[in-house]
Amino acid sequence: MNEKKVDINTLDIKYIDEIASVASECFANDKFFLYLGEDINIRKQKLKEMYQDACKIALKLGYILGIFSEDRLVSVVLLLDYDKLKKSKKYFQAIFDVDENDCKQDTYKFLEMAEKFENALYLLSIFTDSNFQGQGYASQMVSYITRKFNRPIISDVDNVNSLSMYKRENFNIEKISDDTYFVSK
Repeated sequence: MNEKKVDINTLDIKYIDEIASVASECFANDKFFLYLGEDINIRKQKLKEMYQDACKIALKLGYILGIFSEDRLVSVVLLLDYDKLKKSKKYFQAIFDVDENDCKQDTYKFLEMAEKFENALYLLSIFTDSNFQGQGYASQMVSYITRKFNRPIISDVDNVNSLSMYKRENFNIEKISDDTYFVSK
């Protein structure tokens, strides 16, 4: 990994469209989001809308951090205060796509595991523009948030390739299902 030191910035509402565009490119072919449709352009549009909504929630309940390279946004992390998220039924349902009568088994297991943590930050999403992957941006973001916030960090991870980053950052990793993991630090 060719890691260069970068500045990590707190992002505000003016970056929502740029964040959503980077996210839609990063996740358009991610198996987790294939349920959004077969047509990649439709998936990208739906991902943009989802990430615009997720950013609005992060701005109300947490933080959005980003890394720029020559004025181009290349890496983003969305963090939510988990206690605040739990108190907001509307946002909780939007993030976890659950209601009282319906909850995916993986989601249920994650929520059960998350209850063990007080004052935690939920790492909702972390992504890096494909042209900048492998340069250590995501690792630097994770390292930064653990130092800056000095709070437990929890997340549900379905990208097995990213588990090595969490291992390097000394996260605990527990398998929830065949393709979902609970990470915490």
